[in-house]
Amino acid sequence: NRGMAMHPDRDVVWLNSDTQVTGNWLDRLRNVAYEQDCTASVTPWSNDGEFMTLTGKHQAQAIPSYTDQQRLDDLIARCQLPAQELVSGCGFCFYVKRKALDAVGWLDETSLIDGYGEETDWCMRARTLGWRHMAATRVFVGHAGGQSFGVRKRMLAHHNNAVIRQRYPLAERW
Repeated sequence: NRGMAMHPDRDVVWLNSDTQVTGNWLDRLRNVAYEQDCTASVTPWSNDGEFMTLTGKHQAQAIPSYTDQQRLDDLIARCQLPAQELVSGCGFCFYVKRKALDAVGWLDETSLIDGYGEETDWCMRARTLGWRHMAATRVFVGHAGGQSFGVRKRMLAHHNNAVIRQRYPLAERW
């Protein structure tokens, strides 16, 4: 929240420390965000991106070499698949429009702890205000997966997912 407050006129990207980006990934995420005025957030494909894992949900693959990732990203970009709506974005790489952030507010730092799953809560709050979340089907960002949280991931997931399920009982949590 402090980082997002530093430049109140700019869009924001939440990018895990264990990600790897190539080419003009940021421009392409932004393009998807601005295809529709009601888009709040955009999440790209990944090798380990929960429901945005290219090989399928919960079928994470090792992060590709930088050269292989560039090839994969180029191939995905050339496919020109249309963006698809998501229930929630995924925090490994998450583009947020400032206009949506201003409308929805900050991340919950009280009930949700240490940077895990806050994007789901934020996305659900945004949905109640009419905002949409999109899959950037023309962008690939590599993700080592689990490195940002280490051994604490399981505990954080258990705690924060319980809070999210309580708040949004009809929302699927991955």
